[in-house]
Amino acid sequence: MGIEDLFSRSDNACNSSRTVINCHFVYLASSNSQMRDNGCYFFNDGNDGKVKQIRAKLGKFDRTNIPKLMSRMGQCFTQSKESDVILRRKKYNKTYDIIGGKDSCGEPFVFSDGVGKLSEDFAEQIAKDLGLIRCVPSCFQFRHRGLKGVLSVDPALRQRRLWAEQNGLEDRHGKTDKVNDLDVLFRPSQDKFHAPRKEIIEIVKYSSPTPEQIQIPANLGRSMFGVLDETGLLQYGQIFVQFTNNISLKTPSKAAAKTILKIMLLEIEKHLSRVLMTKNPSIVAGDVRVFEAVDLPELRHLVDVVVFPQHGPRPLTDEMAGNYEFIMY
Repeated sequence: MGIEDLFSRSDNACNSSRTVINCHFVYLASSNSQMRDNGCYFFNDGNDGKVKQIRAKLGKFDRTNIPKLMSRMGQCFTQSKESDVILRRKKYNKTYDIIGGKDSCGEPFVFSDGVGKLSEDFAEQIAKDLGLIRCVPSCFQFRHRGLKGVLSVDPALRQRRLWAEQNGLEDRHGKTDKVNDLDVLFRPSQDKFHAPRKEIIEIVKYSSPTPEQIQIPANLGRSMFGVLDETGLLQYGQIFVQFTNNISLKTPSKAAAKTILKIMLLEIEKHLSRVLMTKNPSIVAGDVRVFEAVDLPELRHLVDVVVFPQHGPRPLTDEMAGNYEFIMY
């Protein structure tokens, strides 16, 4: 059987219904993992077009780009946990995306594509709801009202609130009440589709010590989520990495022993600051890059994640054909 026959049979199966015991099963959607493994969901359409009704309830999707439409719908089938923590409208807002450079089509790169930030207080609430004892992850994969991507902990949100309280600052701003008392700052690039207006926030994954997923010594490799340097201090080609030493700790406390990859003082040890990195899964050799790890005190609150810069001709994540949304490095 040739490749054309395979395409023809797959197209036939997805475009027409399949009858099993007098039930008409119609293609519904595919999760992201199913799209990688050539899988999909079929659902009993019944006599009243249930599949169309289900898709309508998932949200309003842009149909101009079919691959993007499939990806957006696939997010609805990704396993997640509905948190009992309520995110009220007055406790979040949107900030700007960081853009720069241009791709081959002349469009600007979005350095902050898919990454927002949340306060330490709100991160602690989510961690408690997830049952993480004494552990507050630095990064969460989430879904909320059509927004998706990752949120990294930013101490500046708490510091801004404390500063406003100490100075008796009253700052009312429409729906958000006080812009100096926010739990979450989303970005426009995280707004993927229109979904039901719920106050709950769904957690897909969170950062934790994860063993490497390629064949290298266990003490030399890790898999991590990527987040953006909100301070703007990291320069092009630099990254910040702090990891928990004991990889067996799935919920490490703040007191757990950690290591920061950084430049050594001795010339002979400078090679220790160079980090070989790629996305998971890595498709081609061009997805592999070498970066310089540096230590910045302003980023030491971030653990078990890799922090990328917001400067340069092109995002480092894009150089590896990756992103911040559902890719690990």
